[in-house]
Amino acid sequence: MPISFNEAKPSQSSSDKDFELIPDKTVAPVRMAMRGIKTTKAGDAQMLDLEFVVTEGPHAKRRMWGNAMITSNGSKGHDTAVDITMRNVRGYLESAYGFKPSDESEAAIAARTIEDWPDLDGLEFVALIGIEKDKTGNYPDKNVVRQAITPDSKDYAGFKPAKPKAAKKASAPSAPAADSGNRPSWAS
Repeated sequence: MPISFNEAKPSQSSSDKDFELIPDKTVAPVRMAMRGIKTTKAGDAQMLDLEFVVTEGPHAKRRMWGNAMITSNGSKGHDTAVDITMRNVRGYLESAYGFKPSDESEAAIAARTIEDWPDLDGLEFVALIGIEKDKTGNYPDKNVVRQAITPDSKDYAGFKPAKPKAAKKASAPSAPAADSGNRPSWAS
């Protein structure tokens, strides 16, 4: 059966303001959403598919997307990408729960521990937002979360950290196996 759009109102064009980038080096609170796990084109490693939404200020509701490598195929590049993910997630947790990177208290150690990747869904933290230039010339430049701002930075002032979830006495978190090709049930 044909579907007619003749009675629909004409599409409205968005203003240029809708497409302006958030200025480089902007600090803003964001909420991270886990959209699932993606497998590399080669099928030999996995990465988190993330969305970040600015929660307050002049850029509230603006969105950014990114990937975070969580398994490696053993190559130096993948190993480096996994290391970057681990450092970034540590910063996200420290920012979200109000712990300085130098804090080695039991509470800080517990706050830096998750049961599994879905525990990061909904995490709110202070982010340094940057601009990533398109290297191909095929796409517009885009905003990205460069890093978390932690309580040892003056830019953290005014953010109210969440209380860490009570640590469960279960097995340590683990990344999905790189060679399994299986996705966890929550990533479907």
